[in-house]
Amino acid sequence: MATKNNKDESNLTGLKVFQKKLEAKEAILKRIEEIKAEEASLYPTIIKARNDLGEQKNKYAQYRQSLQKRHAKNYNEEDLKPYEREELAEYKRIITALQESLEKAEAEMNALGEEKNALQITLSDSNAEMTETDVMEYQKKVAVARKAVEEIMVIIKNQTSQIEAARSAPSLIADLTEKKEDILAEIALGKDLTKELEKITCDIETEKKLLTTREKTISEAGKSLPGLQRKLLIAKENLKKLEDQKSEILIQYLRREAEQVGQEYGKAASMLIDKYTRLTSLDALLIMQGGKTIGGGGFHDFAIPAFQLNAFNRLISPRIPNELVTARMACTRENKAGAVTREKKRISDLGIEL
Repeated sequence: MATKNNKDESNLTGLKVFQKKLEAKEAILKRIEEIKAEEASLYPTIIKARNDLGEQKNKYAQYRQSLQKRHAKNYNEEDLKPYEREELAEYKRIITALQESLEKAEAEMNALGEEKNALQITLSDSNAEMTETDVMEYQKKVAVARKAVEEIMVIIKNQTSQIEAARSAPSLIADLTEKKEDILAEIALGKDLTKELEKITCDIETEKKLLTTREKTISEAGKSLPGLQRKLLIAKENLKKLEDQKSEILIQYLRREAEQVGQEYGKAASMLIDKYTRLTSLDALLIMQGGKTIGGGGFHDFAIPAFQLNAFNRLISPRIPNELVTARMACTRENKAGAVTREKKRISDLGIEL
């Protein structure tokens, strides 16, 4: 019966399964590094405990030897003096304590090793199959993430440009104010410049309103920039996370393709081996009838390369992992003899006597 996790995974696309497994893989790698650190920390403790235990055992043995020499043939721990028995008991207590401490540390080290090995096996089995659809979905996600980064960057650039433009725009207030002062001076001297005064006053008010608008633009654009920068950082991190998955996704996709081709390769190889076996059998029968051989090579010249794929697990031998064992076996005398017998029977079944 499928577990809940298996049921959950069956409802996900290959890409989502991959992303889940990638997160799990990162957690496994982190735990493996933690275990290595714990092992490195524990190792000196074990070495010291072993040395201390060996030293105490040597002292205990030397003390017993000294007691045996002292008491000669009448040595019996029950007959020893109280302080001698206490000394022996103290050695035994220390040795027992050191032994227990060492066993505990070694058990902890063994447990860490077993956990690490189990995690490494899980890591090697954590591949997720990537189909063409999954790769295309991934590429769309990358494109969307990249577009999000670009859009935020454009907005930030526009906001920054507005602020720079508002800050760099020249102010006419000083010139207009100076002109108004000159007009007021001329009026004081008796000239009638009322219209000029009204116009310059209106120009000054317009320029003040323009300055207020610029300051508002700078303020509003400036307030949005920190938030936009944070959103840009998040968008960039999301894009980087996706881009970092590219190699692994393509490896899984290409691996899946290779496994599928490997299955086809294995079937084609089996057909080739069968045809090879029949041809060598017919060659042997031709020679038996006094005909010329049809063989063009040596007797043991047939080999089909193997690949390191799951599709080849049943077709290879640990002794010769680079070749299909079934092809190599087809070259043996035993297999050839059996093949000749089968070929003779096939021809005999047709009613032809050889």
